[in-house]
Amino acid sequence: MEANEISVSVIVPVFQAANHIQSCILSLQDQTLKNIEMIFVDDYTPDHSCTIIQEAAKKDNRIKLLHNINHRGAGPCRNDGVIKANGQYVSFVDADDTIAPDFLERLYQKAIQEDLDVVKGCMSYPDNGEYIINPKMNTQIQEGLKKGKPLFSLFIDEATSAIYRRSFLRSYSLEFGDSALSEDTTFLLRTCLYEPSFGLEDQAHYIYHYHPEATLHTFNSSYLDEQIKALKTQCNELAAHAKKQEATTDYAIELFLYNLKVHAKAKSNPDTDRVADDFLEQLQTQVKLLPYISDMKEKSVQIKTLVEDGLNISILPFSKGRSPYGKEDFLYLIQQWIRYFDTHPYTLQTRSDLVHLMNEAFTFVFQMENIGYSHQEAILFEQQLHLKARAFPLFVRLAIQSQQSLARL
Repeated sequence: MEANEISVSVIVPVFQAANHIQSCILSLQDQTLKNIEMIFVDDYTPDHSCTIIQEAAKKDNRIKLLHNINHRGAGPCRNDGVIKANGQYVSFVDADDTIAPDFLERLYQKAIQEDLDVVKGCMSYPDNGEYIINPKMNTQIQEGLKKGKPLFSLFIDEATSAIYRRSFLRSYSLEFGDSALSEDTTFLLRTCLYEPSFGLEDQAHYIYHYHPEATLHTFNSSYLDEQIKALKTQCNELAAHAKKQEATTDYAIELFLYNLKVHAKAKSNPDTDRVADDFLEQLQTQVKLLPYISDMKEKSVQIKTLVEDGLNISILPFSKGRSPYGKEDFLYLIQQWIRYFDTHPYTLQTRSDLVHLMNEAFTFVFQMENIGYSHQEAILFEQQLHLKARAFPLFVRLAIQSQQSLARL
């Protein structure tokens, strides 16, 4: 096969995938788009995944196998694959997932017909031979674009469900991060900040397979270190584009909310409680995204006067994993803050208390299912917290200050 004949290069990192790699290979070989190449990158896997790939390569010259001399992670493996790729477009597939037979053809045809840099398909899940489609991300992107929101603030996950013009990635030296966390999010942020021409193809299905034995990130101090590493990379990207992309302020707010949840989870986890506050300190000193979070106090410190009308509520430490308040209490307290800040100036104490209250509320999200709430109720409450947080001018003002700090990094 000549290089100029290749439409899509599919890049697959391989690590401990022997139980699932055969299904992945077959789904690639069964693509209705035939002029593709399959680049498997051996991430120093200790199992016999490579033997399975080599056997398949004997019968299919579209298959290539690259080898790492040590374990590097999915992000660097994908970067290596892009370097070796010859296709007009590249696609990233995980070794334990599959894609529908017409996945690549649908994406490629749309890309060619509309001359697009990036085309995203739809995530789906197997169910008795059929697909359960999850259009949430695509719907979010479609609705957000109609409202004039930038792509980078919308396309924040599901990187494997898209194809990317290889020349576009090379023009801007776009790569995946080397952190074990958020490599997809970092890559998408980098890519979308350069404003690629973009399209959606909802009928192209990437099939995510859940495997209980798959490698999962253990929530411990190493996890928090990786989170700092990933966040620092994302902040650097925001800093580089802050002047031409006003919406980086909104993205900074989302980063704050997400990492506030990470800290909440760390504080409620006995294995990470001792390093949780160090996590916040590192956010301040290493990332400089939100300098004010160092003002947060220990969880056991009571929040003082919330509103001037005499409503005094104390947030007490959790006892045996329980909060002294329910979700309606938190929503009520946050609403009181909104009313209070409509007429009162911010102080070092009040902004610290506000962040503390939001942190307690996010911590409560992690406890809800243990005290009788349903999973859906927890999800809805978390969404409400995000909406409430955006009602605070403080969050917006500090995000703007953070954006200015980023520009000086």
